[in-house]
Amino acid sequence: MNDRGFTFDESALTGELVTTYVFTSDVVRDTENWQITGFQAFQAAGGSLSNLSILDVSDLGVNGLADLVIVQDGLNAVITSNEGLDFEIILVGVDSTQLSNENFDFT
Repeated sequence: MNDRGFTFDESALTGELVTTYVFTSDVVRDTENWQITGFQAFQAAGGSLSNLSILDVSDLGVNGLADLVIVQDGLNAVITSNEGLDFEIILVGVDSTQLSNENFDFT
């Protein structure tokens, strides 16, 4: 994903698959956000190493979960940086407690 906001709906995809979202640069404005519907959290029902969604945030300089702020906002998990970046990733309908290291790529 680039420096512009986007909305992606993964919920129409069927079968077991691993979907990776690669974020290559921070957003241009702090009013931009990246929104994903149908994101498969590892600890949610149906989640496994062969059926999950991954956020690759390594190009943003994120080295681990400690570099992220993950909160629940209503029905959505919201991920932001605690390292001074402006991005906001909204995982529509995802319980933030069901996210785990398997849902992130930091390398």
